[in-house]
Amino acid sequence: MDHAVTRLVPPPAGTRATGTLAALSDIFRRPRISVGYVVAAVVLVGVLGFAGWWLTRPKPYEPKPEAKRLYDLAVNGLREGAFFKSSKILQQAVLDDDRFALAHARLAEADMELDNADHAKDQLIRANDLAKNIALPEVDTIRLQAITDTVKRDFAAAVNDYQQIVAKVSRNEQAYALVDLGRAYEKNEQWDKAIGSYQQASQFDSHYAAAFLRLGVALQHDQKYDDAEAAFAQASKLFDVSNEVEGTTEVLYQRGILLNRRRRREPDGSAAHDDHQDGKEDGERRLGTPARRFHVRDTANVSSMSVADKLCYLKLFVSRVVAAEFA
Repeated sequence: MDHAVTRLVPPPAGTRATGTLAALSDIFRRPRISVGYVVAAVVLVGVLGFAGWWLTRPKPYEPKPEAKRLYDLAVNGLREGAFFKSSKILQQAVLDDDRFALAHARLAEADMELDNADHAKDQLIRANDLAKNIALPEVDTIRLQAITDTVKRDFAAAVNDYQQIVAKVSRNEQAYALVDLGRAYEKNEQWDKAIGSYQQASQFDSHYAAAFLRLGVALQHDQKYDDAEAAFAQASKLFDVSNEVEGTTEVLYQRGILLNRRRRREPDGSAAHDDHQDGKEDGERRLGTPARRFHVRDTANVSSMSVADKLCYLKLFVSRVVAAEFA
């Protein structure tokens, strides 16, 4: 008896099953990427991105200790109005540490006060170039902008910058910030606000001689001569205690200006003859040094004088007062 045998015959090569079921079966037969590989790739990309940011980010910069010491000394000089002294100290600070951005900026500020505009511009450019590659604290970033605005003579913007600094610094730095703000007010011809800022500074730190010195200068400009003399007296006392020869000299000089301004007015309030011009002529006779060497147009604009020059100039004022009293 014959048996019929059946068998499955595979489809010819090159043919594919069709239909939804066949399509799903084909999908599941394809090789798949492991989820673990995907996660690992994402983590690797993140690590590489973080490493790139870490290597290229601006780095915090700590100035060299000696440069920082000189910087602090010079900044105190700027606040006292000793611009020539400060410029010399800051020149040494940037020689010791050329990457100290704020030292370059403060040197630009001192140069501006000494009418050395070209050098001030160079120092300001250097300071801002350095700041692009370092991470300055927020307050120092604002301070750099304040100095930049001051050197550019945008005094209103500088006032705003220093107001921000006053709002952000700690209590033990308030007096210094307020003196900087007061100086900005002076440059912006806001003398009442300058006086208020210096008074606040003296209240925060009653031993801060520069606050009393600048207060005396502002009061003198506002023709409040008795109050100015009281402020100078307190500044002199504090400078004597700390044995600050430069500060004491500055107080003596400012007192000389105060005496001169008082004598330039008669008792009835009318202007007297020009003692300042007489003082310059007297100086040429006594010292043999032309007063024009100092580029002095007004007795308040003499920041480029050395200590010895200021003492000589002060001596002329005092000698005239004494001579007048005993004539």
